[in-house]
Amino acid sequence: MSGDRATPSYAYGAAGAPVRCSWLLAPVLVAVLAGCGSSGPTDSPTAAGLGAAAQRLVSDVETGHFSQACEAFTAQARAVLNRYKGGCAGFLAQASPVLLKQMHMRFHAFLPEPQIVGAGAYYLGALQARYEGGDWHFENAVW
Repeated sequence: MSGDRATPSYAYGAAGAPVRCSWLLAPVLVAVLAGCGSSGPTDSPTAAGLGAAAQRLVSDVETGHFSQACEAFTAQARAVLNRYKGGCAGFLAQASPVLLKQMHMRFHAFLPEPQIVGAGAYYLGALQARYEGGDWHFENAVW
């Protein structure tokens, strides 16, 4: 490490290409982790619904259903992920080993007692997920 910059670590994706993983990646992907809308809506903006959405997201990433996992993000979060080679699904496929670890840690921290205000779920004052269209969708802050 030099100065105040963290030295990035690398993981290897399915094609063997290195995937750069740093704490800057966490805000980009954490939004992904909390709710995959493809498995059916959660009926109301509750903590239980948020937890179910997070479980679906993690399950979709673990089982390689990356396109479904992308549905768990807000449109704004997906737009950021779509900038990567292969789009959102390609990014999740390459970064999934690191992302899963980060998602598990982040969800473990904020899911027991999320602050739900209106249609938003907050942790430490930062918006983590939005309840839109009958389901929770995650922001990029969930990693």
